[in-house]
Amino acid sequence: LSALLSRCAETLRGLEIIGCTLSSRLSVPRLPNLQMLHLYAPMIDLSSSCHLISASSNLRSFICEDMTGRESCFDALATHCPLLQVLLFATCNSEITASLGRVLQSCPLINVVDLEPVGAADGHGARDEHVAAIMQHCKNLKAFFASERINVSSESAIALAYRMHTLRRLRLSNCRFEYEAA
Repeated sequence: LSALLSRCAETLRGLEIIGCTLSSRLSVPRLPNLQMLHLYAPMIDLSSSCHLISASSNLRSFICEDMTGRESCFDALATHCPLLQVLLFATCNSEITASLGRVLQSCPLINVVDLEPVGAADGHGARDEHVAAIMQHCKNLKAFFASERINVSSESAIALAYRMHTLRRLRLSNCRFEYEAA
């Protein structure tokens, strides 16, 4: 993979890694034109993930199945990817709240947030604190998607709708909202 990335480093616009094992010895060249990085492989070494992110300063779209325990990847996104616009995490939980906030604060162009806990255990969906970070930092949010095991109160969903005047698409699928009597 290192040789392939080196050969097409200047022309590569999108990179999807699916079901591959990448070791910490992966040498990642600077990828100046990479705009889309999608990691669908739990066997990707943490340092390889961070190297890929750090080498991609023009990144616009980042998708990763599981960011749990990958705070350094969040730091790499926040530091190296100021042009990021689309962010998707298939597993999100309370452990990533502070890290997610750093990315949202450092990447003001983010306009699509997708927190899809595909196959995640109960309690690993979007939470009120994720919605609060999105409302605080994503002033140009156009789309917010969350599904399954969502742990967002109806108050947060309503606040998101009222505060996000730029919101054009909202998808909440297979969600359970708890309504409290006023």
